[in-house]
Amino acid sequence: MYNQFRSRLELTGTVTLTTALRIGAGRSLEPDAPDLPVVKDIWGKPYIPGSSFKGVLRTHAESLLRAIEPDQDKSRKLACNPLSEAKLSTGQKYRRCIAPDEMQELKRGPKDNFDEVLLAHTCLACGLFGAQWFASPVQIRDMPLTVEMRPYARFEQRNGVAINRDTETSENGALYDFEVVPAQMSFEFAALIENAEPYQLGLFFLALRSFERGSKPLGGATSRGLGGIQLNWTGNFLDAQNTLAGKTGTLPKLDALIALFDGSEGQKVLPGDLQVKSWVEAFRNEMAKRLGETNV
Repeated sequence: MYNQFRSRLELTGTVTLTTALRIGAGRSLEPDAPDLPVVKDIWGKPYIPGSSFKGVLRTHAESLLRAIEPDQDKSRKLACNPLSEAKLSTGQKYRRCIAPDEMQELKRGPKDNFDEVLLAHTCLACGLFGAQWFASPVQIRDMPLTVEMRPYARFEQRNGVAINRDTETSENGALYDFEVVPAQMSFEFAALIENAEPYQLGLFFLALRSFERGSKPLGGATSRGLGGIQLNWTGNFLDAQNTLAGKTGTLPKLDALIALFDGSEGQKVLPGDLQVKSWVEAFRNEMAKRLGETNV
């Protein structure tokens, strides 16, 4: 499904911290550094890893899918557990959407349309955010500080103490300090989604909505009040199928594709506009079809 260009959605914007943010870089070994520093680039400036944002976005989308279908056995075709097949405390299993024996069976099938068959057997969450056997159409770039904020990059240090849950007192020698990025700092947001189906874009924007509202925290120590962010974005949608519709002849199609790749033919996308609503409606219809509803 990726061997031919069909569509590309480019999102750019800013992520502004409404509270302090902590995305840890492990324990520091430097004697004059805080015990738990935040991630920094080669210039010592904080950034938000794209993987951190995408991971929270994925788990939020999976929670929506599992809320639509709470039954664990049925919901694994909507949102499986991509990390483990271990038994849960209830004795039940969260299976992968494609078990190893199922994958072997698929590999023995026809090869000419294997990617479409694989996508049809992959759960909706893995189809959008990726799995071991399936590349994600969603790319979230690492987010550096905005140009305006770079000269003023500073960090806060806060103290913490480990609590013994049995004695309900602090552990001896368990005082530590950790680093956070202060509130009101801003980061550059960039995302790219290629060749996604309309219903996949609908799920993506439903999950992204919580970041737009500022209701989904990011990073660590969120129970302490850290990780509040506010996302603002604009988008540009390049749709090769609609661009080429109605055009005949090699040169008109060539000129249309060149203009599309050049960016001059893109459609502007904004939060809550009709284009986003149409993708959300496509997601609703896809869910109704997968759940066996006839009245959509």
